[in-house]
Amino acid sequence: AERRGRWVTTRQRLDPLGGLVAVIPGPDDLFVPRGREGLYKLAPGGGRARGVSVLGGALGVARERLWRPAESPGGNVIELLIDGEQFFPALRRDLAAARSSIDLQTFIFSDDVTGRSVARLLARKAREGVAVRVLVDALHGVLSAPLRAELRAAGVELVVQHRWGESVAGSLRNIGHTLLDGVGALFGRRPPLRERRGLWNHDHRKIVIVDRRIGYCGGMNLGHEYEFLWHDAQARVRGPAVARLEALFSERWRAAGGPTLVLPELPPGSEPGSLPGPARVDVVETLPGVRHDIRRRYEQAIASARRRIWIECAYVLDDRILAGLRRRARDGLDVALIVPDDEVHDVPVVRDAFRYIQNEVVRSGVRLHKYGGRMVHAKVAAFDERLATVGSSNLDRIALDELAEANLFVEDDRFAGDLRRRVFLRDFRRARRVGVERLGWWDRLKSGVLHFFRGLL
Repeated sequence: AERRGRWVTTRQRLDPLGGLVAVIPGPDDLFVPRGREGLYKLAPGGGRARGVSVLGGALGVARERLWRPAESPGGNVIELLIDGEQFFPALRRDLAAARSSIDLQTFIFSDDVTGRSVARLLARKAREGVAVRVLVDALHGVLSAPLRAELRAAGVELVVQHRWGESVAGSLRNIGHTLLDGVGALFGRRPPLRERRGLWNHDHRKIVIVDRRIGYCGGMNLGHEYEFLWHDAQARVRGPAVARLEALFSERWRAAGGPTLVLPELPPGSEPGSLPGPARVDVVETLPGVRHDIRRRYEQAIASARRRIWIECAYVLDDRILAGLRRRARDGLDVALIVPDDEVHDVPVVRDAFRYIQNEVVRSGVRLHKYGGRMVHAKVAAFDERLATVGSSNLDRIALDELAEANLFVEDDRFAGDLRRRVFLRDFRRARRVGVERLGWWDRLKSGVLHFFRGLL
């Protein structure tokens, strides 16, 4: 099991003296791909005995469970940053003050005024001796070749992942694994967990970690529209959750083939968690083929809410999420959804696919609002009084199943209240409430066809 990874649970054969003789994968075990082993560990308290046969009380079979610390403990300080006018100044201040390391991952790193200013700040810090790692997805293009060369010449470790050739090869591997798993299933084998890195499986996360004590996570890429034009949200966190963000970044860095980099020692007094706060922050991820925890956490929060579910999101097409919202609205909860207005939506095919189910959403009792004037790119939600989330994941099948994503789920009265006051209550006033609308035959046909292909949008 160690050739390409390890099993999430193991059946362990013990000798009469209690020493481990062999580790044999069992039918209920799950396989973890190489590069993710560091995010798993033995569960506290040891294993649970299962099917133990006792010969003289000495020989038996025991089972130890491995668990993954997906949740961060309390003791975090978290700030909500709304729009580029708040996020980018804070980011630049933290980058400029970095003393030991900067890890930055983004989906889009535009070669414009905003992107170049951040890139040159990273280059300056690298020349000062700060360890700088930058991970960018290739789908939408990245910094120009001269600027990439400038970064690397300054000492920045830059990795561009999911290039077309890599993605095509990944899709072919996915097809091969699917065929092999199908053959294995005929013989009762459970297929291993494998990350999918094909044409559809890009890395949509936006994470920054500075000196391993300050972390950012949210919806904003590095580009002009995110700093000056669009409506979006990001969170800045200090405390134990930063170590989890660092673990996500480092795992993606290794998966993308990034070079091993030994980070310098932290400056005295700047260790993670040295400035504790009241907020419990869970760093939750989606990793295609391996983990779909953002979907799970959204569904749990929707199902367990008692009074209120408010969501603001750029792209909402997932059947299960929408069914849950309609069901809770019929239960009498205050369910509200804010999406971009039709005139400013940046992906017309997603806008039109949503129109096919829009009336059904409204008839269920969900308050549907469309935000006009500028594109809404935020991915935020507030549940009742205490739970809130901000991150990179939209609420469509591509984001929830096929892209690598990261969200912060925050249990904190102050942060949840801040999100309600500064985002939702303001945006309700700026958005138009949508009722049942009559669609012409062409709009019904077009939206119906696009909705049929919603799993690809």
